[in-house]
Amino acid sequence: AAGYRIIDFGISSQGQAQGTYSGNQRIFHRLYGSPEMYDLNQQVSEKSDVFSLATLLVFAATHRSPWSTDERVSSDKEVTQGIFQEVAYNIQKSEPEYYGMSTNQKMLLRRMHEKDPVKRLSAEDALKELKKLSDREFVNYLAAGAPKRPAKSVPIKVSQQNVKATAT
Repeated sequence: AAGYRIIDFGISSQGQAQGTYSGNQRIFHRLYGSPEMYDLNQQVSEKSDVFSLATLLVFAATHRSPWSTDERVSSDKEVTQGIFQEVAYNIQKSEPEYYGMSTNQKMLLRRMHEKDPVKRLSAEDALKELKKLSDREFVNYLAAGAPKRPAKSVPIKVSQQNVKATAT
């Protein structure tokens, strides 16, 4: 009732985490990490989570990774080292693919997927933009003639009747 909550970016998946939980190692899911997570010379901040969230949002909406056209990315069991290397390269060097998402969604995701963390939206700004976008998208959806949400229905009492089988 209070809305969706994202609680885990998947670093607990066996074999998917990069690094270990000791010292100054960075722990992140290799399919969702930000460019700065792959570069030990860069500082990591909350904006790294914004980048990961954008990747997660694309995956949730399309069931495809914005960083690979290989459909095996959607299954942890089938992800190979070659796919991890492709994704890592694309995260750092390529532009993401948004697979037919709306123009407004793409504009927001591009700002969340900005390679330079200084230019990337903060978590607070991303949340504000996401809220504005979701409101606008819903209004556009209704304006395009989509059916309105059905009114809350009341359960109908069904009485038991004795029905005789008839010959056909």
